[in-house]
This record gives sequence, structure tokens and C-alpha cells, in this order.
Amino acid sequence: KAREPSLPWEKNKDWTVRALTYLTDNPTLRIKLFSDSTSKAKEEGRRKVSNADGRAVQFKNLAIHIFGGIDEYKVADVAFNPTRYTKSTQQHFARFKS
Repeated sequence: KAREPSLPWEKNKDWTVRALTYLTDNPTLRIKLFSDSTSKAKEEGRRKVSNADGRAVQFKNLAIHIFGGIDEYKVADVAFNPTRYTKSTQQHFARFKS
């Protein structure tokens, strides 16, 4: 099976903007994706947010939000191959950690 080409994040800065806007509007998801420590939660006077669904599921939800609203082709492609978009989104955000 031929490998599908990488998603062109660099050519589509609006994808990152869509993701950051969504994460800003959804702090619980943001905390779940980028970890939550008990000490940080105590420091902020709140309970630790657990990620019972797993990071992959959360990144899939983020990918659906980013790519699902672009056009009908993307909506169908995300539905047909969600793993491609999930992994790409996960890898894109992992680059920011370095």
C-alpha cells in the first residue's frame, strides 16, 4: 500500500488557527490533550481533569473540528480516513513541544 502524502500544514496556516481557536474555546479538551498534573490543578484551585477517552480520541475530535468544516471533500475524507487526520494533527502539535 502506498503511503499517503503528508497533510500540508505549512501551506495551510488557517488549520493551526482553527485548532488554536477551538482549544481556546474548549479548555477542558486543551487540558486533556496537553496533560494535567495534580500539582497544577491544586495550584489553580480545581480538580485534575482525567483523560478517560485517551489522547488519540481527543486528537481525533480536534482533527474532525479542524478539517470537517473546510469543504465537502474534506468532510468525506476525514470520515473515510480519520486515522490519517488524527495522526497528522497529533504530530503537528508534537512539533510545538520541542
